[in-house]
Amino acid sequence: MLNHIFLIYLSVLIPFMNSIELAELTPSPCGDEHCLYCDYKHLRYCNDCQIAQTTTISGFKHCQTECYANQYGRYNNTSVEECMFCDRACEGCNGPLQVVEEKMGCKRCKVGIYEGEMKKCLHSENSQTICSDNGHKNYYRDTSNSSEKLWTDSICRECHSTCSSCSSYTNDPITCVCKLFKKTDGSTSECSNFCPSDYRKLQIEHEPYQTCIKCPEGYELNVITGKCDKEVSIWSW
Repeated sequence: MLNHIFLIYLSVLIPFMNSIELAELTPSPCGDEHCLYCDYKHLRYCNDCQIAQTTTISGFKHCQTECYANQYGRYNNTSVEECMFCDRACEGCNGPLQVVEEKMGCKRCKVGIYEGEMKKCLHSENSQTICSDNGHKNYYRDTSNSSEKLWTDSICRECHSTCSSCSSYTNDPITCVCKLFKKTDGSTSECSNFCPSDYRKLQIEHEPYQTCIKCPEGYELNVITGKCDKEVSIWSW
């Protein structure tokens, strides 16, 4: 009697155990229709794809019928095309390079710069300081002209020669940090690389440049503020 019960038990248990083992060896239905094999515990993690284009993220594959706009295709060692992400500075690409290049680089830039004859794409978390963040300290971001629009939305341009940094191409101290001198006649100011002999040089506290000043008639220089104040007449009776 006991032997009979034991045999019945085995007849139920063995197929059940085999089904567990088979489930671990056989790919379960995956969340991605193009996935050939996936992690049976996490169906969305694919191990191999039925189609060529794949993107590997955190060690697992994402199957796709074609590479996305921000990706380029390359062949790995098994001759299967893999979709790789473009450099973040690119707007579309044909390869991993950060320059506008037909076969291996960006198709165009969001923000670009000329480095010699090379058109390089730039990236920064802060769009206002993108030029200096990429090592171009005396450059500013500007709107691209009609010919530049073919490869970049905006471009980093070099500041005026009298500026150490700027926000536009001018030597006006409002948008230009003077490199050597801020020349003023008391009413107008401009950055300059020299100070005329009939002007007086002042070093104002906390200013990275020297003030070069000449007060108009009827004004005298305030050496503390670096500004021209009206002369005060003293009458003696």
